[in-house]
Amino acid sequence: MSQYERVPHLLTQPVVDPKKAANALQWACREMDRRYELLAEVKFRDITGYNAAYDKGQFKPPKRH
Repeated sequence: MSQYERVPHLLTQPVVDPKKAANALQWACREMDRRYELLAEVKFRDITGYNAAYDKGQFKPPKRH
């Protein structure tokens, strides 16, 4: 996992402990669900469509983004 230690956009260092990994996975699943809900609010199925519409000025994102 050392190849990931210096990746600049990671939220945390790589998790190698099984108990901590389970917690990290649980957080990632909750975050994924939150993002899907945000996409659904603005009627998009995926981030690609959302980004394309945003770049074209077709909508303004909800204030809670």
